[in-house]
Amino acid sequence: MRKDRRVEIGLGMASSDDVRWYISIPLAKDYDNLAYCGRQRQCAQPIEYDTQEIGSLRGKSSFVLTDVAELAGLGTHEVIAKSGVSEYPIQIAVRRDDTYVGYATELIGVPFVYVPKQTPDGHQTDLRKGADCVALVVYGRRRTDRSVRYVAPKKLHDTLDKIGDRATLATTDIREGDVLHFGFQTALIAEDREPRGKLDGNDIILHTYHGRAELRPFSELPYGKLRFDILRWGGKEEQVPKGSERSATSGREAQE
Repeated sequence: MRKDRRVEIGLGMASSDDVRWYISIPLAKDYDNLAYCGRQRQCAQPIEYDTQEIGSLRGKSSFVLTDVAELAGLGTHEVIAKSGVSEYPIQIAVRRDDTYVGYATELIGVPFVYVPKQTPDGHQTDLRKGADCVALVVYGRRRTDRSVRYVAPKKLHDTLDKIGDRATLATTDIREGDVLHFGFQTALIAEDREPRGKLDGNDIILHTYHGRAELRPFSELPYGKLRFDILRWGGKEEQVPKGSERSATSGREAQE
């Protein structure tokens, strides 16, 4: 759902004293599928969660999402409703808007997973269960109905257009949705603040580096002083044939 929409979430039953709602927050660990799984296919390191009751919803069978602080923020919220012996898992994805960056904000709070995998249920990033830096960049594009593959960071240079780099910041006009490519790390310009069109410390970056995906000012990026290229989505996206499997690059060497 979009953040500006009023949406009611309900179980389709009458309110009852035994209804409880819980939010499962992924632990901010660095999950590593390659180290955990080795060469096993469709294997992923289990995500660990801290599950907490949403006290304001006790006894309620429905609620308006924007009225619940724990669930109204941007990102993906894993919720479990319990009534008696029954449990109802619900995933709520809240995005900023319907733009490329807007869809990418659905991943805020999703844990860092090194090389997210194709699982029996689907790709971890498409399912909003885990993402690494480049998966976050690609996810927003896929959500806008672009058939773009999940690839290793260095492959983005084959897919996007380079419009500048750190050395040309003074003459490079940036916009929201441009990709910062540091070689080992990628990130999105989520908000171009004043002065518009120029990258500076006040601009807001969407990235996943360690822990969980987040928004952070460019001046606070731990790798922000390193060399980087500025890339922009254009007409070079790698198309995936309809019906074909879409999977992440497997193999640590592809990430180097």
